[in-house]
Amino acid sequence: SFYNIFELDQTHKIREIISYGHDIGLHFDSAYYNIKSEKELSSLVKNEADILYNVFGKYPVAFSFHNPLEDHLSCDEYEYGGLVNCYSKEFKAKVSYCSDSNGYWRFNRLYDMLSNADERCLQVLTHPVWWQKKPMFPRDRVQRSIYSRARNNLLDYDKLLLDHKRENIRGDSVHFEFLKVYNIDKFYLIDYLWFSGEYSSLHFEALLLFFSQIRNLIKVELQYSQKFSLKEINIIFNKIQNRSQYFELFNIVFKKSISEFSPDKKNFRDKIFFEDNICLSSQINLKKKCIYFFKTIKNITVWSLKSSYGISGLEPQISRIRFNESNRKLKISKNQIYNLLNIKI
Repeated sequence: SFYNIFELDQTHKIREIISYGHDIGLHFDSAYYNIKSEKELSSLVKNEADILYNVFGKYPVAFSFHNPLEDHLSCDEYEYGGLVNCYSKEFKAKVSYCSDSNGYWRFNRLYDMLSNADERCLQVLTHPVWWQKKPMFPRDRVQRSIYSRARNNLLDYDKLLLDHKRENIRGDSVHFEFLKVYNIDKFYLIDYLWFSGEYSSLHFEALLLFFSQIRNLIKVELQYSQKFSLKEINIIFNKIQNRSQYFELFNIVFKKSISEFSPDKKNFRDKIFFEDNICLSSQINLKKKCIYFFKTIKNITVWSLKSSYGISGLEPQISRIRFNESNRKLKISKNQIYNLLNIKI
């Protein structure tokens, strides 16, 4: 399910709705029960209504079937269990119906019905899951809701252990846990790929993260410390043709070799260029390579945070961050960079 009204945060939301003066209703899942008679339906509806009253202090005034079976639609009396039946024959005969079930207007658009104003009385069914600022197809929205719920549950689990000062035993995934601080979305993507055993995709994401971090740190240094213009910086990165040039550029800019951050300095280049043969690698070997990348990225992060800008290079939308001018004394030769990339001045 997408939510559980008895989870504390959901309970708070419903109590907030009630505090605004709204009534509440019961969304009754008749398929959950093996209902044999209207008398049994009435009893079950009352049982669930009593539960809502005990939790929220307000008795529901009506109920509506959730994905009703054909047999249950024949239960069309006006009231069951003391609640008004929104599927009753009276409603069907006198009240027009408008629903966004499954992410689209299944009968008539609400906008059209309100604009025409032909209906004296109107029953409207809407679901919060379908309404958000970003346009998405219905199935994509469902997937987003399910994934977000899983992610929030995991976040609650981690927070629970942290709050109670308990050890959160993660295994090898501890090597990328530091990402949670600097790029939470990237952390959850990588955590999901790790848990799913999708090590080929994970290795690709780690590789992208590694080069993105290097690129970001170089750009910030060139722009704010060395006073390169954005036009010059864009020319430089547009001229980069291979990974080796990234490493050489990093060396020129920071007077430091990327291999210094590697857990295995001697075989650094072999590890970095490993993805060329990724299809031939075993899952175990891929997993080890991913761990290697995360260790390297973490080492770069630790070093970078101690620099004058105090960034990791992993921050999302880093181009929007505004830095103060640096007092670094390190000077870079533009000619050295231009010669590396064959840029004609």
